[in-house]
Amino acid sequence: MSWTANLLKIAGRPGYVVLNALKPGSTKIQGDVMNAIAAYGLTTAPVVIHDRGAYINAIPTGQAAQEFEPRGAAAEEIKNLYAWVQETIRA
Repeated sequence: MSWTANLLKIAGRPGYVVLNALKPGSTKIQGDVMNAIAAYGLTTAPVVIHDRGAYINAIPTGQAAQEFEPRGAAAEEIKNLYAWVQETIRA
């Protein structure tokens, strides 16, 4: 990760890390990982992608999690991540 952080500094660009595959409710691990990422001068995205069945179960059907389970938690996470990315790149 230090290579990536250094490259971003040289380029003068912000870097964001999206935490993914975290178990829902794993707040201690999430906090520890966020602290480690911050030590490299990177920012953690405010949206976390958790370990959810919809992500895995959608693969054999050729669908995204939002198609497989449109009202599920995984779909909501992706919607929120997309909205955050759009807002961030416009800023």
